[in-house]
Amino acid sequence: MRRLHAGVTLVGFCALLVTLGAPWWNVSLESGAIIPVSGVTASPLASSLFAVGAAALGLTFVLRGPWRRLVSILQGISCGGAAYAVYALSGRPEVAVLSEIGSLTGVTGASALDAVVGAQATAFLWVGVLGITASILSGALGAVMPDRAATTDRFQRSAEMVDPKDSVATWDDLSEGSDPTTR
Repeated sequence: MRRLHAGVTLVGFCALLVTLGAPWWNVSLESGAIIPVSGVTASPLASSLFAVGAAALGLTFVLRGPWRRLVSILQGISCGGAAYAVYALSGRPEVAVLSEIGSLTGVTGASALDAVVGAQATAFLWVGVLGITASILSGALGAVMPDRAATTDRFQRSAEMVDPKDSVATWDDLSEGSDPTTR
């Protein structure tokens, strides 16, 4: 389960790191100009929520027990919120580059959208969607993943056999051939 969680996490956040700066949509104007809309410029809210998800991911490797589960749930929720922000923008991605449209056409405000012919999704959008989905799944896996079993210190057993205050007895055990590193 840990390997699955690590693999899904690695796929999700690597896909997002690769695609956030890449163009997710290409907005075509009547003048023939094409304005790329990257994942970062598309939605600052989504980028911020991805950063929260990445920070939560880092904490899941440090925390244990209910705190790790809580932070994993936070990771899933923040990546889900980012997914919703990207989905809400997918209907009209040209809104994200309204100021650039205004600087190219000379028309500002909502009337600048009249110069838009259409917006086409690129392959980076679908890689980003894969990354978002994997990040949400990573949060869900982290929330249900069991903690590691408590391991014992292999030197602890030999110390239990001999009085820890008696260092001479510990050396005598070593001299007799007792290996404290074996299980």
